[in-house]
Amino acid sequence: MSSESRNGLVRLRSPYTVSETIARLKGIATSKGLTVLARIDHSGDATRVGLEMNPLNQPICERNS
Repeated sequence: MSSESRNGLVRLRSPYTVSETIARLKGIATSKGLTVLARIDHSGDATRVGLEMNPLNQPICERNS
């Protein structure tokens, strides 16, 4: 797995599908005692207004420091 860091944001390519990656991240977060408050379907919202988004290019999470 390679990573790219730009402006504090690290991008990792997952060997899993988008759905599997999200499920795995949620499982890891909850196993560490974190609560996933929301999952926003940006691609679904884009589709409703006639736009198309590539799910592989959407940031999953971002940390401000």
